[in-house]
Amino acid sequence: MDDRTYREGGHSVKIQNTDILTPKEPGQGIRITLDHSIDENRLKPNTDYLLTYYIKLEGVTPVCRGHQMGAFIYISTTDGEHTMLNECQYTGDIPWTKQGLRYKTPQAIGFKDGKLKPHLWFCLCNSKGTVWFDDVRLREVEAGEGTK
Repeated sequence: MDDRTYREGGHSVKIQNTDILTPKEPGQGIRITLDHSIDENRLKPNTDYLLTYYIKLEGVTPVCRGHQMGAFIYISTTDGEHTMLNECQYTGDIPWTKQGLRYKTPQAIGFKDGKLKPHLWFCLCNSKGTVWFDDVRLREVEAGEGTK
């Protein structure tokens, strides 16, 4: 958490890779993540949700090739299901920018072991630089409702 750079609430989620970490072998990637549990009773199966958040980047530059590079968010709601919520993977320098993305939950929510909860994952992948996420909200929406 960062209490110096934020939009609202006194802090933001900050992920930083300044050491220019590189993978040990070709084909491997670097993923720095922070996760946030979601109460599974808050999510309904087969339901549309809108995730809104602000993102800010400083010097996010890919350092190796991979299928995922830059900053992004993904959600995990059940065993083996990980959905990237960004329509793009952010790189470069970006001032605080609001994003809104739709997500539909699967038919079943939860994990077999009963210990894990659904999660939002905040990621910086195969890149150096700094990313901040702030004012993250996940709310249920009607099927025809827009992303604004």
